[in-house]
Amino acid sequence: MTVKAVAAQLEWSSSKISRFETTKITVTSVDLKALLEVYGIDNAQHRERLITLARESRETPWWNQIDDRTPISGFKDFVGFEAEAIGIRTYEPLNIPGLLQTKEYARAIMVATWPDGADVEKALELRLERQRTTTLSDDPVDVTAIIDEAALRRPMGGEGRGSVMSDQVERLIELSEQTNVRILVLPFGSGPHPGMSGGFTILELPHPEDHGVVYVEGLTQGVLLGDEQSLERYRLVFDQVRQCALGSQASRDFLVDVRDEVEQG
Repeated sequence: MTVKAVAAQLEWSSSKISRFETTKITVTSVDLKALLEVYGIDNAQHRERLITLARESRETPWWNQIDDRTPISGFKDFVGFEAEAIGIRTYEPLNIPGLLQTKEYARAIMVATWPDGADVEKALELRLERQRTTTLSDDPVDVTAIIDEAALRRPMGGEGRGSVMSDQVERLIELSEQTNVRILVLPFGSGPHPGMSGGFTILELPHPEDHGVVYVEGLTQGVLLGDEQSLERYRLVFDQVRQCALGSQASRDFLVDVRDEVEQG
């Protein structure tokens, strides 16, 4: 249906329809119901889902209320998808995943990798809020994280790196005891594997029509991939890397050994 045809049926201006379609304005529930009638959407469950989304779209999400100053374009788009996700699968070859980081470990990474002038404290606020709404919330998200041994062995935190790493590994041990969090360690002894090209995160979304998204982050830009071919490939690689990793209990034992080694200096 053309913009002109829809506008004529509803006795609206064409510009109003156009502004909806180009996201210049958000649609109200009343206007959406009128559009659904014109478009012939009569499935009650589908209508209710769309109306709920329209209602939510008029609320300012928490991540847009935080001026995080993250020097990676596209990152807030990822955070928006992450906030909706019902399942998160992440593989990290060099760092502890952001959702599992302590504040001091996160600060050490940001200081080491971000350009001078980046507002680290604002970014930390966003990272901690992401944790509160996912792994630490009353309705936590299901998280599976594969962490390479290299991320556990690399000391972070400058002069206080012993305590930073000890606290970080202790946090991983605590999180691994939660029913919604699975932390799997990929040891050096596993040898080469399909994930050696870099880390990535797969977000499983709640709506059946959504296939999910993959997030891949570079030095200055984060990219979201939503096509079925990319999702299939990344899911396959994640499963293959998981087969190379230690199981849940063996990974927890590994973390305990690493923590003890760090504390012993």
